[in-house]
Amino acid sequence: MDWYFLDLVLPDARRRVWSMLDRLDPLWTRLQAIPRRTLMLGGLSAALLLAALIVLVSSGPGDDVPSNEYVGFHCPACNRYFELSHRQFKRLWDRHDFKTDPEQHTLVFKCDECNKLTAVRADKPPAGSSPQVRRP
Repeated sequence: MDWYFLDLVLPDARRRVWSMLDRLDPLWTRLQAIPRRTLMLGGLSAALLLAALIVLVSSGPGDDVPSNEYVGFHCPACNRYFELSHRQFKRLWDRHDFKTDPEQHTLVFKCDECNKLTAVRADKPPAGSSPQVRRP
């Protein structure tokens, strides 16, 4: 290190640097006295805490489900076609208000009209079904 240039820029720079290193010497001595296992566990726990903090900060709330888009259903029991908003469908999904139908390999939801678990997902009403109804 070129002390001459440093002394020109900062007066007494050499003395200040050495006094700082002398202040750190007891800390360095205490750090060397700590067993390696403790240092490794401390470093590992600090890294895990940092990783958890990064994940917490980078993950935000999920996208909100749109309320102006609809999912269609058809109930073969009462031959009725109805639509649910995505929010209503998500609410049903979160409450597990459905069952699986092994014959059709699909999920079956409860119909509001006949209160039976027979409504299946349908993009458009089948021919001869009741008109489209949007549930509020």
